[in-house]
Amino acid sequence: MTADSRKGSVTVSLGEVKKSLNVTQAGAPEDNTEQNTVNTAPNIADQTFSVPENAMNGTEVGTVLASDAETNNLMFAITSGNTGDVFDINQTTGAITTAGALDFEITQSYTLKVSVSDGSLSATADIIINVTDVEEITEPVNTAPTITDQTFSVPEDAVNGTEVGTVQASDAETNNLMFAITAGNTGNAFAIGEGTGAITTAGTLDFENTQSYTLKVSVSDGELSATADITVNVTDVDETAATRQAIANDIETLKGKQDGHLRTTNIADAQMKIAALKMESLATAATYKAAIDAIAAVTALDGAAVTALQGEIDAISAKITALENAGNAPAGTIPPLKTSLEARKTAQKVLSNGASGLTTELRKITVSEETKTMALLTELNKSLPDWDIVLMLINEGADVNARNRDRNTALSYMATIGGDNATSVVNSLIDAGANVNIRVNGQNTALIIAAVFSRTAIVKVLLAVDGIKVNAIGNSNLTALDVAANEAIKAALRKAGAKTKAQLDSE
Repeated sequence: MTADSRKGSVTVSLGEVKKSLNVTQAGAPEDNTEQNTVNTAPNIADQTFSVPENAMNGTEVGTVLASDAETNNLMFAITSGNTGDVFDINQTTGAITTAGALDFEITQSYTLKVSVSDGSLSATADIIINVTDVEEITEPVNTAPTITDQTFSVPEDAVNGTEVGTVQASDAETNNLMFAITAGNTGNAFAIGEGTGAITTAGTLDFENTQSYTLKVSVSDGELSATADITVNVTDVDETAATRQAIANDIETLKGKQDGHLRTTNIADAQMKIAALKMESLATAATYKAAIDAIAAVTALDGAAVTALQGEIDAISAKITALENAGNAPAGTIPPLKTSLEARKTAQKVLSNGASGLTTELRKITVSEETKTMALLTELNKSLPDWDIVLMLINEGADVNARNRDRNTALSYMATIGGDNATSVVNSLIDAGANVNIRVNGQNTALIIAAVFSRTAIVKVLLAVDGIKVNAIGNSNLTALDVAANEAIKAALRKAGAKTKAQLDSE
């Protein structure tokens, strides 16, 4: 106890707490002020953090939060739970960092007992640190390359450097592979590309002496290796090779000639158009019309050219027969020549048959009547239709009485324009079922139209049709006899019983 001469201060110590009591001396002013300096412990609560298992030393995990009512400086410490000393805590900041190796597979969580002190009093809390799993990348294990036994063949007359075949090998780790022949290479007849595995000839081969080589080939990835037996069969070279090549050359020359004729006669174009039509699941009018047009454009090949080509076919056929009869050609070498020649015979038939053969081929394709009729109308809508195409389409099943955008049928159209082959076309249309009494283009029949345009020949063809209505009344309320200006047409009409509208009205 100590005494102050002015106030008489007495200090009493009670553990960590000190109180100052003021005693007033007699005669001195009374001071009732009491100072309270009671210190309280810091506040800290349980907290949780996480850190990946592959965190390097010094990685910040988290900062422990704590407070002090008197705002004293706080001091942090890990007091337990720090197995293996894998964590550090900053004494003044409370920052926890990694200080050792973490392994999720061994320890998934740490519960650190952390103490915080203000220098006099302290408090503790459980700080949980969860270790998170990280997928570890394991170093690949190198395995030996993979190679299997393989077989190649090479003719005995192969010159040095001829490629025999490439040895196939693989490596799971995709390492660069190196190849080597380690045994079986009698006479050093073969070489192998170190980096490619390609085997080539390097010496003289003789089927009569050695028919086969079994090469031991090693493949290495630089660390591990594997081996396999690579069999190289030497094939005999026959005396018919030159003959067979000559025949093959003859066939190729013939093909060139035939292909040229197929182009110049427009057959090749028609074949292409037919092929396009075959590819359609449902034939369209445009594609069908294109095929029809292409066939119509086909020209016949000159007879002398056809005969010359046939002569070449016969000559080649005789050579193949002679080769076959000789019996010394290797097995399997003659059939390809026969197959190639058959293709030339087929081309010869196409050239000989021309447009008719193509039409037959076209008819094998299913095309609806509606599609054919649409193709016909496309032609009839032209200012100058191709009447060969019109008749072809009608013969193939198009509606002969279909009307174009001007409401004309093929028959009324021809009655309007006439032409050198008009009679033939009209007869063909009638034979195909054209209705001569259909009213078109202002209620006129084909007979009235032909009379108006003075198509004498067409009028006579029409008048010969059974059931023709010679007194049909058309546009302007007139009959064919009313509109006819040509005397020959008038005479033909009268002979067929035609009358004027006035005569009909008076009856």
